[in-house]
Amino acid sequence: MGKKKNKLGIRASSTTEILLEDCPVPKENVLGELGKGYKVSIETLNEGRIGIGAQMIGIATGALETAPRYTGERETVR
Repeated sequence: MGKKKNKLGIRASSTTEILLEDCPVPKENVLGELGKGYKVSIETLNEGRIGIGAQMIGIATGALETAPRYTGERETVR
């Protein structure tokens, strides 16, 4: 395992590198086409980003709906 990554946004789960150097994989355990792993991983991340975007829109909508009421209730302490 590599070092833990510092990330922005949703931080509920850790993200780390997985280092596979000199790691033989038997032919029957290979998933997908050889040499296409990077492409598959990027496509998977792109699909996940759609869900993250939807979550952020929901959070922003909630903040925009709550802000006017909060500003009317808030009192400044001197």
